[in-house]
Amino acid sequence: MRNHLWDHFGLDLPDMQKKFNTIPSINEVVAFWYVLQHLRGYKPFLTKLRFEKKFSGNLQRGKAEIEQEKAQKKAQEDLEWERQYKITNRGFRI
Repeated sequence: MRNHLWDHFGLDLPDMQKKFNTIPSINEVVAFWYVLQHLRGYKPFLTKLRFEKKFSGNLQRGKAEIEQEKAQKKAQEDLEWERQYKITNRGFRI
């Protein structure tokens, strides 16, 4: 499967209204950034990521089913280990 992810580091009005903009030095930088982008026509930074990945599994299974399978597998491995090493209260006995 080919995947294309992208994000832009643009700045909009809601970004100007965030709490961190109350810090004077940050507020100045964000204000300059906003002016450059919206009033002077500068484009925001754009990050593109492309990759190919082979996925396996079933899309119909959810997180709960996968976690339940892992827990069952771990419990089975623990029982097998316990049988193999015969754990007692006094320590290991082979």
